[in-house]
Amino acid sequence: MKKYLCFVGAFMLTVALYAQKTEDVSVTTEKGATLYGTLTMPEVVDMAPPLVIMIAGSGPTDRNGNNPQMKNNSLLFLSDALVKNGISTLRYDKLGIGQSVVKDLKEEELSFEDYVQGAESWVKKYSADTRFSKIIIMGHSEGSLIGMLVAQRQKSVGGFISLAGTGRDMAEILREQLAKQAPQAMTVINPILDSLKKGKTVPDVMPQLNAIFRPSVQPFLISQIKYDPAVEIKKLTVPVLIISGDKDLQVSKIDFDALCAAKTDAKNIVIANMSHVLKETDTTDMQTQFFKVYMNPDLPVVPLLVRVIINFSK
Repeated sequence: MKKYLCFVGAFMLTVALYAQKTEDVSVTTEKGATLYGTLTMPEVVDMAPPLVIMIAGSGPTDRNGNNPQMKNNSLLFLSDALVKNGISTLRYDKLGIGQSVVKDLKEEELSFEDYVQGAESWVKKYSADTRFSKIIIMGHSEGSLIGMLVAQRQKSVGGFISLAGTGRDMAEILREQLAKQAPQAMTVINPILDSLKKGKTVPDVMPQLNAIFRPSVQPFLISQIKYDPAVEIKKLTVPVLIISGDKDLQVSKIDFDALCAAKTDAKNIVIANMSHVLKETDTTDMQTQFFKVYMNPDLPVVPLLVRVIINFSK
């Protein structure tokens, strides 16, 4: 397996640290929904910088990497670090999240394709913007699969970064995660996942499983499960960078290996002591990580992560 080589030592000392300016921006999707985001750019540059469009992970994760249960500012800090080094960023709230909440949006009407089309709308908005030399899609966690599909469909995309992305379909990910949390319930869970994978909903779900498999969320799961990231990443013709952290407790090394095996010409790196939320930790204990990393809004992202993305983007 190839390793992605980067300038670790003097690199950061040889680049200018740029002041930044921000714009509150919005875009209208094909279905008429309005998405809101933040465009951040270096104040002064010698030439047009690349624009990295950042796609947040699963659940109600907003443009900054936060949700109602945790605040860590991971995507905000990553954006700030990239802009200081001459790269523009766009981070945004996906449909139904943060500022992009849509009145009367019903959960059963939301599909994974809505998220893909939302990201595509941003690419279309900035594809001809002369302030940027190229567009790079960077998807974190669930956002990685969204980004793969966007990079396939939008020819103006010049590169793709999978950041802590899964390499297996969502049915297999859920199977693995739930088997660890509730092994005694797998005799009930496996048939549900098998049905969803076939595109069929399960109307009667025991109350204990409603948080994951309630009927109103099943259409979304079906729309997501049909995509296998290891299959989709093979279809990309743009440069690809695959990044994982060795202290990531949500996405395993199995997923990283699956993506690398599927896209053998991609650059790739496993970053030591990086958690799923892109911050440094020396432990794999979930409770410790949650309170010291996931819930720490002041801890910066891992510096090596920033350098790797800068080198790939430039």
